[in-house]
Amino acid sequence: MDIDLQQVAGLPLAVTAMGELLLGEGLTERARSCRYAADSRAVWADPGATWQPALGSGERPLYVMHRGVSRGSDAGLLQSSGLRFDVTILCPGRIGPEYNKTVGHYHPPSAAGPTYPEVYELWHGCALYVLQRPGARPGTVAEVRAIPALPGDKVLIPPGFGHITVNTGTEPLVMANLVADGFASLYEAMQTCRGGAYYIMAAGGKCRPVPNPHYHDLPPLKWLPPTVNPDLGLSDLPLYLAFLNRPSLFNYLSAPTTRWHEGVVS
Repeated sequence: MDIDLQQVAGLPLAVTAMGELLLGEGLTERARSCRYAADSRAVWADPGATWQPALGSGERPLYVMHRGVSRGSDAGLLQSSGLRFDVTILCPGRIGPEYNKTVGHYHPPSAAGPTYPEVYELWHGCALYVLQRPGARPGTVAEVRAIPALPGDKVLIPPGFGHITVNTGTEPLVMANLVADGFASLYEAMQTCRGGAYYIMAAGGKCRPVPNPHYHDLPPLKWLPPTVNPDLGLSDLPLYLAFLNRPSLFNYLSAPTTRWHEGVVS
């Protein structure tokens, strides 16, 4: 049975029980790409592990990225704002002892200096967003944040942080993101260290963070709640509708300034 996302997404969208996105009337996407096991082994705790999806066979992608999703009538506003709205679906399952996850990346610096921030909104399933800020030396991080999220929650990726999304549930994880359009994500640093600072293992249906031994002097995880900040457009309103309602609130995504403190514009 298809899962209706209309209420949480504010858009005519659904996802099948097998985790395939269904675009409703008037919606389009610019591009679609998949991430498979062969593309991701460099960041697994055990690169020789077998991908075991909870839905379908091991041939299934770990996740599918739908880039530039919008109503045709809204595409011009997103483009003029320098933003892109994406939808990503992570299959439930295990990579050896790990929960399925995105490969993780950092963002490049903007013209003003800070790296580009990003906003995520969870639509279906259970997620753990793991954010890390690089340290002064290669192979170190100054801070690591873990943010559990449920449908309707928003998570801000502040300037200076890389991030990984983990599907900690038993159903497809469906999430949206609003981000500056046009920059290329940076994957090399996490690939060099064989993934993020912590691996998120499955232990009796619960998350068990395990330090990645390829990092040095790891700080403890900071467990934080999802982001609520109406000044940044992050309220109870679905993210897409919040953008349409007041596009100027999201200028910080395409033109971040140096006035950031703990991920909040001052």
